Amino acid sequence: MKWRKTLVSKAAALFGLCAALGAHPAMAQTSTTFSNTTVGNLNATTPCATPLVRTFSVSGVNTVSDVNIGVLATHSWRGDLQFTLVSPLGTRVQLTIGDATNISGDNFNVLFDDAATQVVNTDGATRNHATTAPPYQNTYRPRNALSAFNGQNGNGTWRLEVCDLFPTEDDGSFRRADLYLTSSRSAGIAPMLQCPNQSILFDWDAIAWTSGSTVNSYPLGSLGNIGFNLTNNGAWLNNATFGGQSPARQNSFTGGIPNAGFSLGQVADQPNQSGRATTTISLPQIMRGAQFAIFDVDSNPGQFADLVVVEGRLRGAVVQPVLTNGISNYVIGNAAYGDGASDNDQANGNVVVTFNQPIDTIVIAYGNHSAAPVDPGQQGIAIHDITFCRPTTTVTIAKTSRLLNGQAGSFNVDFHIPGSRIEYCLRANNTGDSSASQIRMSDFVPSTVSYVPGSIRSGQTCTTAATVEDDNGDGADETDPAGAQFLNGEIRASQTTLNAGQSAAFTFQVIVK
Repeated sequence: MKWRKTLVSKAAALFGLCAALGAHPAMAQTSTTFSNTTVGNLNATTPCATPLVRTFSVSGVNTVSDVNIGVLATHSWRGDLQFTLVSPLGTRVQLTIGDATNISGDNFNVLFDDAATQVVNTDGATRNHATTAPPYQNTYRPRNALSAFNGQNGNGTWRLEVCDLFPTEDDGSFRRADLYLTSSRSAGIAPMLQCPNQSILFDWDAIAWTSGSTVNSYPLGSLGNIGFNLTNNGAWLNNATFGGQSPARQNSFTGGIPNAGFSLGQVADQPNQSGRATTTISLPQIMRGAQFAIFDVDSNPGQFADLVVVEGRLRGAVVQPVLTNGISNYVIGNAAYGDGASDNDQANGNVVVTFNQPIDTIVIAYGNHSAAPVDPGQQGIAIHDITFCRPTTTVTIAKTSRLLNGQAGSFNVDFHIPGSRIEYCLRANNTGDSSASQIRMSDFVPSTVSYVPGSIRSGQTCTTAATVEDDNGDGADETDPAGAQFLNGEIRASQTTLNAGQSAAFTFQVIVK
């Protein structure tokens, strides 16, 4: 039976979350084990000039605060063996000095720990060690302190060099080694969401999500509907604590902050490391940015190792967010990797996602990374409220004119000869990436000309404006979606909606007095 994970760490309102990650971020110790079980011979081919090398590929460790290493080898003369650990930065710590004269016992089964009271190879000249580990049979202090690695970034390739001081005398084999790294990590500080046109909140507290449903759509203020589409190549699970049949709206996560409210919980069982539950969020318009928290990005050794990858889209092009880590996870690019435990009343598993660029879609893929077992255990995350930067756009207004009859001077410049008929055009052009609404334009007709009654026309461009607009401000024609009127010597034009990349034009005519 698979282990049933306790879902963890829902944050409250994003403001509260950012405050919690503010000037005094939390810090925790995280211990991670990296193993190498590739067996290798220790004989005439492994003198100390050309030792047997075993490596550990380390990620997500950050600043090292403590290092231990366990080594298991079979050998008929333990005192011949010498071990050296090398960090990714090249720092070398020789763990044994070899004691071929005094230590003749078989095998080597030792956990090296600076905190141990007894030094390695002082446990008796002829004492034999066991041939199975872990756990390691003996815990000894190395000849040189492992604290030489403290303060280094632990990510990268660590090397264990194993050699035989008398390679032609006695043989053996390397069986395994386990590198135990303890690191310090602070919860990151999420960037401020910069909204040029204020923000709007999608709040799960106001949403009715049917448990188990995977396709839903909800109003986002007056901007239109926000759509959710969830897929999963594993199995959605049913857990009453977390809203019932997943996906479900639930409030079991607190994130260490009171009044966390509801979020969209996803509890899944993935059949392998490549399994993914994907949430696609379609926005009603191009938003100028977004920010939200994902809860419970963590791990449990031998059970699951959360991986969350987040991308945005803008007209099909990929937009990368900024991800901010919690204590129980680390971030590389647009991916967050769980590598520590977090309880459901802690913020340790929180990840904050920030888009400071325009987007029209958000895609969240959730599964496991390489630290998970081949068949991971059950796991879950929750997506909390989303703050969006409201759409903004740029609308430019231009006025042009052309002479319809009468005389013109050189370069077609009108000299305002009485009786000349002139057509003016007011054109609004949306050059941004979001729709604009309630466009208003006006132009005063000077006393030197007379407005031609019934001459107002509307359309997309000055040359194609052909829809007749009457001179009054009444009737359905005022919002279909264009409207215009002539009142008290002023042309007043309006456009209900102007989509990105579109224009609206109004023409009218005057006669020079």
